[in-house]
Amino acid sequence: MMEIWMIWMILGAALGAVIGMFIYAEGILLENERLRGILRVEVAGREVLEAWMDAAYRSRKGGGKC
Repeated sequence: MMEIWMIWMILGAALGAVIGMFIYAEGILLENERLRGILRVEVAGREVLEAWMDAAYRSRKGGGKC
């Protein structure tokens, strides 16, 4: 009788470990997605800033009016 309980305890621990690994992996994927979104915003902001600085430089030079 004791062996049956030990088997169930081992199976439960293994199942808990597998579920824990899935939750951990999902957390890593969500964190990567969040960081990827931050990088997208940063790159877009940098492109806007470069375009604005380029336009300001052109207007200061007096040429290349849009």
